[in-house]
Amino acid sequence: AIDQLNYMTQQTDSYAAYAQSTFAFNDRWSGTLGLRYTRDEKDFFVSQVLMAPNAPSPLPPTSQSDSWSDTSLRAGLDVRVTDDVLLYLSVAEGFKSGGFNGRARKPSELEGYDPETILAWEIGMKSEWLDRRLRLNAAAFFSDYQDVQLTEQRLEGQTQTIVTQNAGDAEIRGLELELEARPVPQLRLNASLGYLDAEYTRISAAAGASGLTLQHKLIGTPEWTAAAGAEYTIPASERGEVVLRADYSYRA
Repeated sequence: AIDQLNYMTQQTDSYAAYAQSTFAFNDRWSGTLGLRYTRDEKDFFVSQVLMAPNAPSPLPPTSQSDSWSDTSLRAGLDVRVTDDVLLYLSVAEGFKSGGFNGRARKPSELEGYDPETILAWEIGMKSEWLDRRLRLNAAAFFSDYQDVQLTEQRLEGQTQTIVTQNAGDAEIRGLELELEARPVPQLRLNASLGYLDAEYTRISAAAGASGLTLQHKLIGTPEWTAAAGAEYTIPASERGEVVLRADYSYRA
């Protein structure tokens, strides 16, 4: 094996403009509208040096430049059912710019990758009960990802290559529940529960050729998550207190 060194530099110039406004239709109903423009410009250079004397480099010095721009929208609608119960609906777009493969080992792996975008919907409730001693929040959401950026390890013979590519499209549906209670002033209880249904809906040709299929799980999307905690405060003196706390968390 021949040791090698990849030398990389990248300059990123990012420009953005953002505006958002909330309008109250009456005492109960309000709407929010936001708009963001983003432009990212990237200049990338990579060269490869082999440690063995007189060994030819398979990756000559290469410069690449590209730019991406996006206009993202955010809209929301809130209704205050009572002074302690708020219902909301929101939709938002997101954008992650493209880039270049800095760990390439040969020219064919230098191809950059395109931006990733998302359209996210959420509906939920924020509420307080029992003279604000009980807080209950709930949300359901749906996220539609286009051109998901995925980092992949390839093994060709004894050579390992790591590249980033657009793997395809994906959808994530989920539910979240959060509960916080204070039955007495000294005791605070909290609990949360989350559910995710995440799946690929389209696989790109490049990702499919590397073995990715619609049956693969999305990275970092456990089906179930849960947490619980309890905190008890004991006054120790006029100037201090002792707080006892226990926490539990679970990820599928």
